[in-house]
Amino acid sequence: MSRYLKLLPSLLIVLAGTFVLTPSIAQTTNEEPGLRKFVERMLSIYGGDTKVIVGKLPEKMPVELPIPSASQILGSTVSEKGNIQVVLDASGTVEQVTDFYKNQLQKSGWEQPNKNPDIDNFSRGFVETSSQFGDYLTFCHQTNKLLYLGLRIKKGKETPSIVSVDLNSVNEKDENSYNPCKESPTVDYQMGEVILLPILTPPSDTEVSRKGTDYSNNDSSVSLETKLDSKTLANHYSQQLEKAGWKRIDSGETNSYSWSTWTFKDEKGKSRQGLMSFTRLEGKLNQYFANLKVL
Repeated sequence: MSRYLKLLPSLLIVLAGTFVLTPSIAQTTNEEPGLRKFVERMLSIYGGDTKVIVGKLPEKMPVELPIPSASQILGSTVSEKGNIQVVLDASGTVEQVTDFYKNQLQKSGWEQPNKNPDIDNFSRGFVETSSQFGDYLTFCHQTNKLLYLGLRIKKGKETPSIVSVDLNSVNEKDENSYNPCKESPTVDYQMGEVILLPILTPPSDTEVSRKGTDYSNNDSSVSLETKLDSKTLANHYSQQLEKAGWKRIDSGETNSYSWSTWTFKDEKGKSRQGLMSFTRLEGKLNQYFANLKVL
């Protein structure tokens, strides 16, 4: 994704409100055309001209975009290449809005592509908050191969959720053009057991950092900062293990430590066993050390 897209939500919010400089400098107040030109110039620094549209979708959309009820469209942009980004406020939680888009996009012929194995294998285990697997979803259309859709949903400060939707065109004539919907060739990684670790995304309002992964031993560990109790935290990750085909054998919990043991079969049908644990860090409020290991 282009670097300027990270700035877009805050820039659009500036457009929707009032932009005021210090009293000693000429001020621009409630002048939408001037503010729009300012944002367009800011975005053009990163290459190409970009049209900024305040408070609505572009007039010409290549596909129909689902919008949750009780949402407010903050604005959208159209790049020189025809790529579109829409930013809106949604009333539901991050989980609710994510489920809405997954269901609605699936009904409209969109589907999530198979992960690129070059990225996928090296992102298994606990996912850090900043990872693309934590908050960015890609969708490909079953019939329209010239578009792919990117979706990012975050918790807002003044609204339950902030949604950013990208509609990106694919340049078929450019072999080096990024296309996440293009099937990747089969690759022999010779990485032994890397594929045994599932991808585990964090709960909302949970910061994940300092990830350490030993792929040769199928061992993933992270530091977690969350207001969730250890039982709720363990249940969140346990549900993801179950979706990955893991079956719980046993579990236990104390005031500062919770653990669970699991069994599953690898791609060759061989039985494997895993251990997941969460340790509350003494003297550090709302902080845990999490570990997942295939034995």
